[in-house]
Amino acid sequence: MKKIMQILITILGTFVAYLVANIIAGFLLGVYYTLLYREAGSPEGFDAFFARNTNVLLIIASLIALAIFWVVYKVRGENLSQILNFSKMRFSTTLESVFIGGFFSLFLFALISLTNIYRLFPSHGEIMESIIPAEGNFLLIFLSIAIAVPLFEEVMHRGIIYQQLKKGLPLPLAIFSQALIFGIFHLNWLQGTYAFLGGIVLALLYEYTKSLWAPILMHMGWNATSLFIPSIYSNWVLGGIMIFSLGMLISLLKKMKENRDRERMYTESYNDGSAQ
Repeated sequence: MKKIMQILITILGTFVAYLVANIIAGFLLGVYYTLLYREAGSPEGFDAFFARNTNVLLIIASLIALAIFWVVYKVRGENLSQILNFSKMRFSTTLESVFIGGFFSLFLFALISLTNIYRLFPSHGEIMESIIPAEGNFLLIFLSIAIAVPLFEEVMHRGIIYQQLKKGLPLPLAIFSQALIFGIFHLNWLQGTYAFLGGIVLALLYEYTKSLWAPILMHMGWNATSLFIPSIYSNWVLGGIMIFSLGMLISLLKKMKENRDRERMYTESYNDGSAQ
């Protein structure tokens, strides 16, 4: 019961930290708005200004949330970087993590386009337009969507929440639970559904590499790829993309699992030999 309470407190604490980070980021952006138009007056309303600077808000909120996490664990006398496990990875594993994210993004794009399921969730398009505006500053969009957000979300979900869940739940249930929380976190049915699926893959990637860098890089590859996918209207092309990307995704994950199993066998064999 005590472990379950610790898990719930940790999850609640991370969400509170994220909420506080967004409030602070919104306040800072509001101060900037006031100073910017203090004398000349604003050519646009406050809401329009915030909507135009959504990506700036995402970057600031992500950085503040990461800072809050670090401070909280510092006050508790714990080393957050050790808890998160930023272990070094081979160069090949680094590239494979990014490619897994890219192929996962292509698979989702093809699947959603083929099924037209996005039409059932009109709010999804509005959310995507707000964070990836057609006329927005691409550099800011890239920094927020492909860098800041993946880093923050992986520290929060595969780092803090997942590590806490593993202390009180069997591994399969911990993987499922953190993916469910990750989906709910997005507050949108369609985005939440594929975030849930992505959450499972991201957790598996962490387990195969034992480094938080792997899910971070996969998440970056996932989000970055989504920014460059052009409009495709041919069902044949979409079907080909879906099959190819799914095959590559499974192949790369299988390879990572085999590498993990091989390294584990080598370690166990070495330890047995040393003990004799």
